[in-house]
This record gives sequence, C-alpha cells and structure tokens, in this order.
Amino acid sequence: MNTAPAHYSPPVQLLAQSLLDVWLTSSQREMRMTLKEIAQLSVPQEHSGDSERADLLKCVASRIKKSRGFMVLSAESSEKKLCVDLLRHLAVKPAYAPEGSGLAVSI
Repeated sequence: MNTAPAHYSPPVQLLAQSLLDVWLTSSQREMRMTLKEIAQLSVPQEHSGDSERADLLKCVASRIKKSRGFMVLSAESSEKKLCVDLLRHLAVKPAYAPEGSGLAVSI
C-alpha cells in the first residue's frame, strides 16, 4: 500500500498542453520534468472519462520518453504526428469536467 501523501496535480488537459508547449520550446530539461510529472499521475480507479484521459496521457508520455527524435521539430514521423494529435485532443477540456478538477499525484 502506498502511504506517500498525495498532492494536487493539474488536470490532464493542462498537462497535455504543457507537454505541447515544452516540445515547441525544444527544452529537453523541461521536457524531462514534464514527462516525470505525467509519469507520477495516479489514474483514478473507477472507470471514467478522467481515468481514460489520464491513462492515455501517461501512455503518450511514455512513448515520447522512449522516442529518440521527438524533440527535433523538423523530424517527421507517423508516430510523432500521432502523439502530437493525441496531445492536442487531450489538451481540450472535456465537456463533462467540473471547473478546477485535478488528479492526485503520489510522490
């Protein structure tokens, strides 16, 4: 059982937008920090839109972390395009999300 205290984490849409913003700046340091924050997201146990979005964001972030050429803006690949498209989708606030909703991150 994880007894580490949980703290507030930004909603999935803000983390997705942050990842897109960091990618555009080409800051590898910021990219690593953002990917680490996403990796620490706790996915809600109940099957809901929030849990699916958090899980998808974690999968995309994991794939980006494993990708060697993702930070190179000029390098185009179908995998990179898919990741960016998914991040753009996740960066939009879902219609069902209450204002200020966030997820817990265990550290």
